[in-house]
Amino acid sequence: MSADPRRALEEKLRGRLELSCSEAFTLAQEVSCQPALVREVADRLSVRITRCQLGLFGPKGWARAQPSGIDRGDAVTAAVRGQVALHLQERGAAPLTCAEAWALAAQLGVPRHVIGELADELGIRIRGCQLGCF
Repeated sequence: MSADPRRALEEKLRGRLELSCSEAFTLAQEVSCQPALVREVADRLSVRITRCQLGLFGPKGWARAQPSGIDRGDAVTAAVRGQVALHLQERGAAPLTCAEAWALAAQLGVPRHVIGELADELGIRIRGCQLGCF
C-alpha cells in the first residue's frame, strides 16, 4: 500500500460507482486517514457515497431493513426516545451532530440508524456528517 493516503484511496476507489458510509469508514482505517478524505477522493472520482449509517441518505428504508434487534413498538424504543429527548433538552435547541448521534447510539447500545429514525420522528436535525456529505 502506498504511503500517500490519497493515492491509496484512488487505487481502492478506481472503477467504483458507489461506496457505502460503512465502507468509507473501513477504508479510512485501512489507509490511516480521516474519513472526510475518503469522501473528498470519492467526489473527485465521481464515486457516490450511499447508505448513511444513521439512515439519512441512501435507498429509502434501507437502514430499517437492517437487523437491529429492536422492535419499533417495544420498551427499548421508548427508552431510547426518552434518552434522545433528554440529551437534546440538555443541549437546548442545537442540532445533533453525526458524531454525537453515533456516540449516543453506542452509549445506549442501539444501532446507529435507530438514532437517525428517532431524531427524524422528533423533528431533530442531524448535521455535521463525519464524511462531509452534509
